[in-house]
Amino acid sequence: MTSVQEALKEIRLESFDFSNRIQSIDQDARFITEVGSSYKLPLFPNLRCGAWYTDPEISQKDAAYFKSTDGHIHNWSFNLRRPNLHLLLYILEYGGLLIVDSTTRGKRLPDALSKTVPIWCATINRAIQIRGCPLNWDSDLYTPPSVVSQSEHTQIETFIDGWARDLLASFYDLPRLLKPLRPIWITPETTRLPVIDSDGPFYPVICISASRVMEAGTNLREGGFTYVQGAGDDHETWSKGITPDLFWKHRSELVQTDRDGIDQLISRILSSKPSPSDSSHQPAEKIPVESILSNITPVKHVNSCLSIAKLSSFDVERFSDLILPDNTTAFILISPTPPPSLLTNPVTYPSTSNILLHHLPPGKKGQLSFLTSLLPTCLPFIGRNLHDKNKILIACESGKDASVGLALAALQLYFNNLGDPIEGDIGEVDVSKASLQMRLQWIVASRPEANPSRTTLKRVNEYLMSDRSFRSVHATSTQSGVS
Repeated sequence: MTSVQEALKEIRLESFDFSNRIQSIDQDARFITEVGSSYKLPLFPNLRCGAWYTDPEISQKDAAYFKSTDGHIHNWSFNLRRPNLHLLLYILEYGGLLIVDSTTRGKRLPDALSKTVPIWCATINRAIQIRGCPLNWDSDLYTPPSVVSQSEHTQIETFIDGWARDLLASFYDLPRLLKPLRPIWITPETTRLPVIDSDGPFYPVICISASRVMEAGTNLREGGFTYVQGAGDDHETWSKGITPDLFWKHRSELVQTDRDGIDQLISRILSSKPSPSDSSHQPAEKIPVESILSNITPVKHVNSCLSIAKLSSFDVERFSDLILPDNTTAFILISPTPPPSLLTNPVTYPSTSNILLHHLPPGKKGQLSFLTSLLPTCLPFIGRNLHDKNKILIACESGKDASVGLALAALQLYFNNLGDPIEGDIGEVDVSKASLQMRLQWIVASRPEANPSRTTLKRVNEYLMSDRSFRSVHATSTQSGVS
């Protein structure tokens, strides 16, 4: 590589560096705030990218989760794993909503807004039409013609009926809408914001793309930085540990700090985050287990016998200091932090306690451990406590993945298809793709943010589909190491 090529490469890399991205996000966020203030409708970030552009002070705590992959050509889908039906309650209350997302260089709209959201609107409208609705109910598919070709639009239309019938056949409760949904699109290139009539014939689902379009091979330098379209996308590759929450908490500092000082500021921000060892408790004090849990959600279909929560950072060395509110709930804490060196994984303290700590390492090791250790250990623990009429609470770092996978397996093993506890031999339970899908729908109906990875679902399927003797051997061998 010549010196000129090296210099050009360095310039290209600098164009997409942290400072330029943060400045670009800040600029796009101002546009979102301006648009949001023009409508008296709830504002939702579309995870994950949308969270960078939506001020938590003006957006909803709930989020939308429309994946671009569900709108990719020939991969179109109304995905029952992420039905976003919780948004319909906001639409009924406010008469519509705003969804924020962004996309990278060269595209006007992300596929999530140009196709996945329109598929969602049309499928729900069609399902309501099939179920029975007022005359002149509009269940057509609407896509932006400048982005979606007529050919692709027509192909998507052929699937709407099937998706609608799948939705009606699912566990989900579809509320009765008074009007059909209609997607509307806004970008920074929009010259005049659409006027929304609250008495109009549809509920507006306003899709806002935060970033200006930058054609491939072009750069826009203004205000001392190079603009990056869709700067918040794939933040693991550039954010240096800064998350959307930290960005909004330290927005002014991050935007005002020059390139030379930005790494030092990032280090200071990250070092100021509460660490697992930080605690206002003295070593002798006990720690209520509820203090390290958040966003606790009971699964309503099983009479709240089982709940899922997010696990906050805590010092696993102080696991023995955790205290339970009573003896009627058993807790499973799935932690990315290894247990104390003198204890094995998993850990119960004391051995008769209704609380279990299980270390689940990140990456491929965690995927294997989920199958060979976590499921074989935690499921019998759940079974024993359900037999003793205790409720179960499962928490993991995200509250969306491992905890949901374990809950799914427990619902399959210990509850029948009506959601009633199973009496007798769990080996008699029929496991099928349909039964697992139904139980995942029970979870998502109560906890819309539940988002188990494909790998987690695959491991649950592998475990439950395995021979019962295999599960018993693993459960016995794993529990022999429990302290």
